[in-house]
Amino acid sequence: MRDNDDKIKDELKKPVNEKISALKELLKDENADHDALKKATEELEQEAQKIGTEIYKDVENKEANDDAKKDDAKKEDAKKEDDDVKVTDNNEKEGEKKEGSEEKEAEEGEVVQ
Repeated sequence: MRDNDDKIKDELKKPVNEKISALKELLKDENADHDALKKATEELEQEAQKIGTEIYKDVENKEANDDAKKDDAKKEDAKKEDDDVKVTDNNEKEGEKKEGSEEKEAEEGEVVQ
């Protein structure tokens, strides 16, 4: 609990601290019943598991948000690449022919220049 104290809500810490105190009191009692100690330990474990579950959810949510941000960045980069106009060495846009140039198709065996 100490390692993640700032991430744990007080409403989850309070029951755990109460269970710890109750277990400590039982341990001080030399006449404490084995079943009472076992019950107090199990109750503490149940409350502690709630904290573990909450921390795990927070980590999962953070990772999901990080993944979503990475995906958004990749999509944005891909969009920017698609939006860029590719230009040839002659400063012609690819796929367009120069103004005034004629496009010839080669007949079989003929070379077109």
